[in-house]
Amino acid sequence: MKRIRALLALLAAACLFASCGHRAAPDGGAAGNSKAAGNADASSLCIYQVMVSTFRDGDPSIGYTTAWGPEEETGGDLQGIIDSLDYIRSLGCNAVWLTPVFDSSGANGNDSSGFDGRLDSTGYYAKDFFHIDPHFGSDGKFRELVADCHKKGLYVILDGVFGHWGDTVAPSPSGRTPVREHGKFNGASFPESLDFFTEVAGYWIREYKIDGWRLDQCYQLGTDGDGVKDGRNYWYDIRRAVEEACAENRAAEERWGTLGYLVGECWKNTAGEIQRSVVSPGTAEGEGLPSCFDFPSRNCISRIMTKDWERAGGLLGYVFSTAQKKGYSNSFLPNLFVSNHDMDRLGTAISEALPTQRPDGTESETYYRKHKLAMAILAAYSGPVTVYYGDEWGAWLDPARIGSFPCYRDNSSRTAGKTAGFTPGEQDALDYTAALLTARQKHPSLYKGTNETISAEGSTYIGKKTLGTEETVYILNCGEEDYSYTLDRGGRDLLSGRRVGKSGTVAPWSALFIQVR
Repeated sequence: MKRIRALLALLAAACLFASCGHRAAPDGGAAGNSKAAGNADASSLCIYQVMVSTFRDGDPSIGYTTAWGPEEETGGDLQGIIDSLDYIRSLGCNAVWLTPVFDSSGANGNDSSGFDGRLDSTGYYAKDFFHIDPHFGSDGKFRELVADCHKKGLYVILDGVFGHWGDTVAPSPSGRTPVREHGKFNGASFPESLDFFTEVAGYWIREYKIDGWRLDQCYQLGTDGDGVKDGRNYWYDIRRAVEEACAENRAAEERWGTLGYLVGECWKNTAGEIQRSVVSPGTAEGEGLPSCFDFPSRNCISRIMTKDWERAGGLLGYVFSTAQKKGYSNSFLPNLFVSNHDMDRLGTAISEALPTQRPDGTESETYYRKHKLAMAILAAYSGPVTVYYGDEWGAWLDPARIGSFPCYRDNSSRTAGKTAGFTPGEQDALDYTAALLTARQKHPSLYKGTNETISAEGSTYIGKKTLGTEETVYILNCGEEDYSYTLDRGGRDLLSGRRVGKSGTVAPWSALFIQVR
């Protein structure tokens, strides 16, 4: 029987490498050729990111009491995430990305950089890649979380830190350890560390049936990364290890642990730089990562919301252009977001650039309109998207609090999470986000349709998404005045279902989605 299963796994892997047909995602998303590792449609992913240590405290007996961030709330744990899954699913999200959950307790307590062990709570400098940090829960609790996510139709994406670790690191189950010769913060050595991290990548897919990896500082393994001696893109090797693990799960007729989505964090200003750093093959025989976060497009959104709204049409023309036009390979899937745990929240950036536009300011209505419009941009994006916890309801941090330890720019967004007790403005933004993202899941033209720019002038963008017989027109008004439009034909408002004529107006800082066919 073992031999038969092994043969089946090899056959499944062969089919994967040959780009065999894809089947529907477990959440009911339409199947398609996503070109990502795995066999489901990665374009349909709407990922909800949580910072585990600050999101929700579900078990007061565990949890970190200090954090590398504003410290509005600590003690976050896996139970807090389990308790929030219905909320996350209600947003229209179909995946959860957890910041690192591997054992980091005491991994950085003697760090000389002055962090006083606060790095432990982030998980980004772990000491054991094969066990859960007891401050977050147990290995069994993590298995419970994965099972509960899958029951609710949510993929589980773990944060893979494959370029660095804490003061020490435990061996893998097979006895491997990574190597570094560049110091704790400058990256692991490759190829010396490759076997260790390929074992990590496959272990959590085989053992726990996770569905993919978000890959921290992925440039540390790319063609220009620290420790790379021969120009090889080692993400190609790790990608193959993930594909093999997913193929084994499929051969065993597992429903989950087969997606194998890989998305990298590459802080580059242009698509071309990201392509050269972590996608291009180097000396390997295939491409590296199949997806990275779309930092260039995210920066366009931030500019629109804070200073360049009069140029929004042109900036959004770039955001909605194809990956190929941006400078990526044909098979690449950029992932759009507006905030993450390493930068200002969108709300904080708005509040700093325009002090009257903050939740307690004189233009608070504009503040929430901008947040809702940012979510509309995500909903209209072809490809995977990510929502950082709190952005769905307009979370922010007073800019006056940034600049003193322990709150710096790179951790100012690690504020407290919540799933209830919203103000009227927050609740309105939350309801709008949920309606938008749910509509995105129901209308594949939004997440993987062909985009046509109808108009991109001044502060307004009009686009049309087409997939088969489904056609959706969307109008994004980033200006301060009503926008009057005229289209070839009318249709139905995608959110309300009401009839919409071929001409009308869109309010300032608002969006309109029209199903025209």
